[in-house]
Amino acid sequence: MWQQFIESHKRDDLVLLAVAMDAEGIPACKSLYEGAGAKYTTTVDAQNALGNAWGFSVVPNGFLIDEAGVLQWKRIGGMEVRNSKVIEAVEEFLARPAVKPGSKARSQAEILKEIGDRVNSGKGTSQDFLTLGLDSLNKASYQAALKQIDTSISMNAKSAQAHFGRGRALLGLKRKDDAVKSLQSALKLDPKNYLIRKQIWVIRFPDKFHPEIDWAWQRVQMKKELEQEAKDRDKSG
Repeated sequence: MWQQFIESHKRDDLVLLAVAMDAEGIPACKSLYEGAGAKYTTTVDAQNALGNAWGFSVVPNGFLIDEAGVLQWKRIGGMEVRNSKVIEAVEEFLARPAVKPGSKARSQAEILKEIGDRVNSGKGTSQDFLTLGLDSLNKASYQAALKQIDTSISMNAKSAQAHFGRGRALLGLKRKDDAVKSLQSALKLDPKNYLIRKQIWVIRFPDKFHPEIDWAWQRVQMKKELEQEAKDRDKSG
C-alpha cells in the first residue's frame, strides 16, 4: 500500500498526490478512499483531464516530478506499489539531490482571461470553448458548461475530449441517459480509451464498482464489448 511506503520515506520530502478518475466525482470515490485508510491527498478528475493532457487511456499511472516542476519519470499502466521495478525507480528518484524551483508559470486565471477575450472578440476556437466549458465544470456550472461544450462540438465534432466533457455536464444535470450517449460518442472516437469505457460502466453498472470493484466482471465485459465492436465494424466495412 502506498500509505506504508510514504510512512517509510518521511525524511525524503516525498509528497504523494493521488488522482481518482471517475466521471461521477467525489461522492463515487469517497468510500473507496476511506476504506483504503489512505492519509495522503487525493483529488478527483471527473473530466479525464489528466488522460487528455498526458495521452493515457489506462490506469494506474505514475509521474515523478521534481521540486522545479519538471517531469523526471513516468509509468503508464502498472504503477503498483507491489512492483519492484516501480519501487526502485521511486527510491532512485528520491535519492537525487534537490533542485531549485524554476520561474513561475502563468496562472490559470491569466490563461482563462486570455481565452475569454479571444472568445468575446469572435475569434474563439473549438478548443477555447472547450477549455471554458471544462472550467465551468470545475465550478459545477453545468448548464453553462453544456452550452460552451456544445459550441465546441459544433466547431469540431471529432473531439473525444469534448464529448466526454459533454457527458460530464449532463451527469451534473442528472441526465444520465443523455450522459451515457455522449460518453459513447467519445468512446467511438477513441475506442482504445479504457478510461472513457470505464466511466460508461460506472454509470450503467454502479453495483460493479461500489462498494467494491469487481475486476473479474470488468475483464468479461471488456471481452464482450470488444467482440461486439469488431462484429459491428465487419458489418459496416
